[in-house]
Amino acid sequence: MKYKHKALLYNFVCFAALFILVRMALHYFFPGYNFWTAVFSGITAIVLAPKFVVVKTASGEKLFVKWLFTKAKEIK
Repeated sequence: MKYKHKALLYNFVCFAALFILVRMALHYFFPGYNFWTAVFSGITAIVLAPKFVVVKTASGEKLFVKWLFTKAKEIK
């Protein structure tokens, strides 16, 4: 699998997991606000989800992860 496809898949899985987790938690505490819980959980997942990026270097392509709480790290 190419690094580009891996990065896309990892980005989607992390976003989806955070979105579902936050939406379920908010829906538990605020059961009547379906639209606003979805909007807030989407914004939260966009901000908190780690970003996977493919960088072309002289030695080839490398996959890096960048997150709000850490610096960019290479994934092997």
